Amino acid sequence: MNHEHWSTIVANIVTSLGIFVFIGIYLAHRQSQNQFKFTVMLSCIDRFQQLSPLLRGDNEDLSRLKKYVDLTNEEFFYFQREYIPKEVIVEWMDSIVDFFPIYVNGSERPINYDQLLFKQIHDEKLLGGYPRLKKAFTLNREMSTSDKVNLIKTIAENLGVSLRQKHFKRAHVL
Repeated sequence: MNHEHWSTIVANIVTSLGIFVFIGIYLAHRQSQNQFKFTVMLSCIDRFQQLSPLLRGDNEDLSRLKKYVDLTNEEFFYFQREYIPKEVIVEWMDSIVDFFPIYVNGSERPINYDQLLFKQIHDEKLLGGYPRLKKAFTLNREMSTSDKVNLIKTIAENLGVSLRQKHFKRAHVL
């Protein structure tokens, strides 16, 4: 065998190794991203559970309510960055729409005020420092709050998140 043949073999081996290294780096990066997303989701769940007494009736605690609004704003950020699976977004939004005031452009009073579980969010103007939440919960047109699927879809669209029927089916919200 001549020198040219060996150098071709070595070049092929080095190229193959390089490809395997890049595949390994890519897979490690994906695994790291998935772990990060899972950690973010667990953090949100844990913080929500810490605030859950608020959701069981102690809704007069304004400081806890502010923490819940802040947590929801953070969750919406994660929704926008696709850190939370869409099925989980649907599940979380299913309860969020019961707690937050939903407005129609140009209207001061929420369309769901009478059914709203936390009227203080509106009454105390707690969305004032949260443009993401204000945008998400402000609809372009009047909508029935009893049609939760379309309500959730619209709020998600206001965040730039597209939800499909399959996400609602997987989340068992339909």
